[in-house]
Formats: sequence, C-alpha cells, structure tokens
Amino acid sequence: MCDEIAIINHGELVARDSTASLLERLDTKALMIFPDGLVTTLPDAPGIKAELRTDGWLVLRYRSRAIRAESVLEAVRAAGITIRDVKTEQADLEDVFLALTASGGR
Repeated sequence: MCDEIAIINHGELVARDSTASLLERLDTKALMIFPDGLVTTLPDAPGIKAELRTDGWLVLRYRSRAIRAESVLEAVRAAGITIRDVKTEQADLEDVFLALTASGGR
C-alpha cells in the first residue's frame, strides 16, 4: 500500500497526503437503520440528514467529530422508530476524490 496518495484535478495537484489524513478531511458517517415497522416521521435534529431509501433502510448522515452516534440514535427514538438492524458506513477514498475534484480541491 502507498505511504501517500496524490489527487490531481485538471492537471493541478489538489491533495497529497496519507490515506488516513485524506479520509479525515471528509468527516462523514452514515448510520443505517432498518426499522422494525413503518417509518412515518423522519428523525429531525441539527446536523443530521435523514433519508428513507426505497429498499427500506433509513440513512442518517452526520459529521462524527461534531455529533455523537448516541445523539443520532436519540433522534431516531424521538421520531418513534424502533430498530430491527443497524450498520455504519464511513467515507472511502473514492468519496474523498469526488469531494476534492468536484470543488476543484478548494
């Protein structure tokens, strides 16, 4: 595995850093909940973006440095949602690449 990764956008170097440092730039997490029953109200809390996918999973995106996972779960409980299953997703290098090149790395 490489010690450093460079990201180039339109011939311009926009990032050169270790994998861990690049991933930290995109401090995004997704808590994915499969509800035990029908979701009638999405969780609503500052810093949390909720989306109900067509496959039944409720996806809650948040910045892990600013919001604790417990706060996300509290928002789920406040919306009256019970949980059948749960998993998390973190940003990967593809997400970092897309974020840095979409904005020109600035």
